[in-house]
Amino acid sequence: MIIIKQYKSCISSLEEALLIKDKEISKLSSTVFQVKNNIKDLKKSAECRYRELEDIIFVEYLKIIALEDQIISFAPYKGVDGTIEPNKCVY
Repeated sequence: MIIIKQYKSCISSLEEALLIKDKEISKLSSTVFQVKNNIKDLKKSAECRYRELEDIIFVEYLKIIALEDQIISFAPYKGVDGTIEPNKCVY
């Protein structure tokens, strides 16, 4: 009789421990799921921002080219750097 009570008590303790572990596993699983979603959202946001910055850089590059063309059209000699010597071909 005593052995049966001890056995039932042990089983009861193990079942309770299993329930606690299941709850902890469930909490951890939901946390992992949330973190994965946050990482995906951050990645999408970073990619979007990267594309925006690339577009801004491209537009600024076009502006620089346009300004350079304007400078050359107003003062052609300003667009040429006189300190750079042309390459000479040696045959």
